[in-house]
Amino acid sequence: MAWALGKVPLMSPHADPAGPPRPGWPWVIAVSALCFLPFGLVAAYFAWRTDQALAAGDEMAARRSARAARVWTITAAVTGVVLNGLILATFVLLGAFGR
Repeated sequence: MAWALGKVPLMSPHADPAGPPRPGWPWVIAVSALCFLPFGLVAAYFAWRTDQALAAGDEMAARRSARAARVWTITAAVTGVVLNGLILATFVLLGAFGR
């Protein structure tokens, strides 16, 4: 980081002080296993692409892939919760848990 006039740090507009993007593998695996597998697999693909882009040194592509992985992970979690809720509500309405 270069300093201008000794006071204000100059940074690239694309620089992120938080460091390189993270693919979020623990969340991807948990959502894939517990919520909705098809969207979880898409999230896993983008997490893998994040790792590949970081290995190649392409931080911008890694950020795009990490964001896509995060979006698909959230989508899989919401879809899984909604679908499981609908299935449970259907069973309750049909009396599957009654005596």
